[in-house]
Amino acid sequence: MNRISLLRPALASSAAAILVLTACAGPQAEDVSPAPAAVASASPAALDGDPAAFAVTSDDIDATGEFSNSVLGTSSPSCAGDSESLHLEWTEPPAGTQSIALLFENTYVDFVYWARADLEPAETVIEHDHYGAVSGRELTNDLALKYPASPCPEAGVTETYIITVWALDTVLGEDVGTYVDLREAVVGHELATATIEAHATGLS
Repeated sequence: MNRISLLRPALASSAAAILVLTACAGPQAEDVSPAPAAVASASPAALDGDPAAFAVTSDDIDATGEFSNSVLGTSSPSCAGDSESLHLEWTEPPAGTQSIALLFENTYVDFVYWARADLEPAETVIEHDHYGAVSGRELTNDLALKYPASPCPEAGVTETYIITVWALDTVLGEDVGTYVDLREAVVGHELATATIEAHATGLS
């Protein structure tokens, strides 16, 4: 069974001790979304991306689909990374896009590390190790934090991860506070959807 631990600060709760691999949080364990940086905005009507060509890439995923070690966790012998958040970049969304949302999950253990909603339509890049320096709102993940967590695969096991980016015809708003809310809220509002798959193997 995989385990979960916070990355730089260790989880203190006994409940978290049941899950000691799988994910590591970033450099703080507070359940608070950092204030977003100012982002240049553009009118949704000015957007003109091709919905069929909407795509997401990451400098932290190599040509074989392997995650960069820098985005893996640090608090377990099975992962010796730097606990830095993912770089993501997507193509221009289609006309009518009102917001962007994203989800980063582990399909091997059904675990969500990161969910974010209501990014500005004109924003197409989240820099590596950004930790909040983007528009939009952090949503609660499977560590019960509004903060990106880092993967920490089980020793000797190759785990698969999916990052999904949606271009939406609406702003989701404060009623969407968790990744569960996000999955429900995007239905019927997707103008375009892009996914990228990655994998990582835990150190034995």
